[in-house]
Amino acid sequence: MIVDGGVLALEKGLDHLKEIDAIIFDCDGTLIDVSSSFPLVGKIITAIYLDKFFGVECKIGNEYDEVFQLLKMLGGFNNVRSIVLLILQAIFVELGCPDPRRKTIEPIPIDLDYYKGFISWGKSSPKPVENALRWLTSSAIKLLGRYVEPNYLE
Repeated sequence: MIVDGGVLALEKGLDHLKEIDAIIFDCDGTLIDVSSSFPLVGKIITAIYLDKFFGVECKIGNEYDEVFQLLKMLGGFNNVRSIVLLILQAIFVELGCPDPRRKTIEPIPIDLDYYKGFISWGKSSPKPVENALRWLTSSAIKLLGRYVEPNYLE
């Protein structure tokens, strides 16, 4: 399934893998550009976390992609987990630090078809999610301005 430019494999499609004779692993992105998959995974993880732990149904929009790329440019955010963690913390603060519905982390059934509906081409919602992403964007741009001058950019 292709969602928002990224690719996800569903469990029900695993039977088709039996027909494959060879797989080429392109870990560094030389053959296939997978860069759009990372923000997509982040969006889905964020939506699942907010829904399952806090009961917040949200739309994760275009602001997320911008925040994701800005944080990567700042350095120190070299994996999806660290970026999603920071984004979730900002959203958590904007939500008013609610108590979680779940206090334990056991396996949770997840329906990816359901959560792909949380991905939006427009703005993020509810408002605390949008506000958190806007705050992260403005903060990251200020920090980048300290390290990168306009003449360094093409």
